[in-house]
Amino acid sequence: MPLFVLHAYQRVSEGMSALAVFIVSVGLASILSSPFWGKLSDQTARRVMIQAGGMGVIAGFLALILGWLGPEQLSVYSYAPVFFLLGIAEAGARLGRKTYLVDAAPTEERPLYVAFANSAIGLVALVLGGLGILADLLTPASALVAFIVLAFLGLLLSYVMPEADRMVDDR
Repeated sequence: MPLFVLHAYQRVSEGMSALAVFIVSVGLASILSSPFWGKLSDQTARRVMIQAGGMGVIAGFLALILGWLGPEQLSVYSYAPVFFLLGIAEAGARLGRKTYLVDAAPTEERPLYVAFANSAIGLVALVLGGLGILADLLTPASALVAFIVLAFLGLLLSYVMPEADRMVDDR
């Protein structure tokens, strides 16, 4: 999300007041998408992760397309759909990951799986914080391209994973 904010901040003239619009867009997306993601994750968390990855890719491309427009053609509201879609994708990715993990882990080892997954996600988040360095050294658009590639890889990996109920055998 910070990469998208940096990209939008450089393109729109509203400055910091744009941040409020972005925060409201993401919050609204999270609230409105929760019932949808919850219902879908009850059926298949794997599909939730696939769809969330696809939405992340679309949000990244949409931001890049907006970046090609001149600042005089953009307003803070031009980026609101990007942040709305990104908020939906983020909510789906989080819920899908958690649901898949809980459904796939053997009952007795579930706390261990959850602890390991949370630690791994924390490390990945720290490493991916390096995209901010890429944005600083090159451009925010280059970091968005890296985000799009990673979101697409997440989508592909989710696609090839088995359904969670095929991962566990509690006998």
